[in-house]
Amino acid sequence: MKKIKLLVTSDIHYHNESNLNWLEEISKSNKIDNLVIAGDLGDGNLFEDALFCLSEIFYNTHTNIYVICGNYDLWHDYKTINEMINFRYKQCIKYNVNFITNPIELEIFNLTWILAMNWYDYEIPDKLLSNDFYWNSKEIYNDDAKFIHFDSTFYDENPDITLSNKLATNIITALEKNKHKSVGIITHIPLNSIQTMYSTAVQKYGKVSPAYFINGKLGEYINKFSNIKKIIAGHIHNHQITIINNIEIITIFNEHYYSE
Repeated sequence: MKKIKLLVTSDIHYHNESNLNWLEEISKSNKIDNLVIAGDLGDGNLFEDALFCLSEIFYNTHTNIYVICGNYDLWHDYKTINEMINFRYKQCIKYNVNFITNPIELEIFNLTWILAMNWYDYEIPDKLLSNDFYWNSKEIYNDDAKFIHFDSTFYDENPDITLSNKLATNIITALEKNKHKSVGIITHIPLNSIQTMYSTAVQKYGKVSPAYFINGKLGEYINKFSNIKKIIAGHIHNHQITIINNIEIITIFNEHYYSE
């Protein structure tokens, strides 16, 4: 049986067991040490069903399972972001799964992988990114506006930016801590605008700014870290590999996974 030290997938958007048939087939012929789902495991109430399915697939395999918080993982009719994060933590603990918001580190071969949640960056200069446009049109271009609810801990006039800055600071702190190591980053929201060229959402809505689907400000900042070798993200429902500034930028989607 072949050993896979790290398998990374994203955007499973679980609806039923068939969503994970491909992963079950891989698990039958490979010993997977670490499985990372880089966000959007299950939509709304299907999140726990997805966890149950994962627990069945990897029962008694000793696979470490990590789920990075994605935007769909926070969807709810009335719970706030903070309430949803706490709720997801409890669900994941029940199935012995690690739910990731704050950065954690995995040492795989000669690379330190930083797993972390991040968020959209609406601060990139763009005529479509004014506060008026944000408040009046965000719901048109991003369904998160309908199902993700901010609470009183977000006091900024743009709560998405408040969350984005907080999570970006956590990632930068983790990078500073590991600045003398070769590093890879795994997160949900892409960090480079080149990835959004193939975003189904950008294609669907045409004129909407790519900044509605990435955190480009954080992406620009981390270019200062010459020790970053790979960045893996999901979210845009496409699969591509690009080299930018000697960093391998990998976008994954469901069965289009990354492994080593």
